[in-house]
Amino acid sequence: MWSGGSARPARRGIIGRVTRPEAVRYYLTPRTMAFPRGRLLATRQGRLLVLAADGWVTLGRHLPSGVEPLTRERAEQWCRREEIDPAWLDAVPTPTR
Repeated sequence: MWSGGSARPARRGIIGRVTRPEAVRYYLTPRTMAFPRGRLLATRQGRLLVLAADGWVTLGRHLPSGVEPLTRERAEQWCRREEIDPAWLDAVPTPTR
């Protein structure tokens, strides 16, 4: 028993609660005439992908200038606004090479 009769508090370690880095990161491109709300990009294992009408398409390795990082929650909001199933966020392919 800890002082005061209560159970000892859980230890968190020196650096507090550490979580694993996200396997997928999401980004939003700047607005254009063709895409007034921007386009959703994702990176996984160093590969850049764009969400197209038929799914994720690989673009290469480098982020274009002007992209805005998004949290998973904001990426889901973007999908709902664009009437895209947020399940696509879980379907970002893992690169084969």
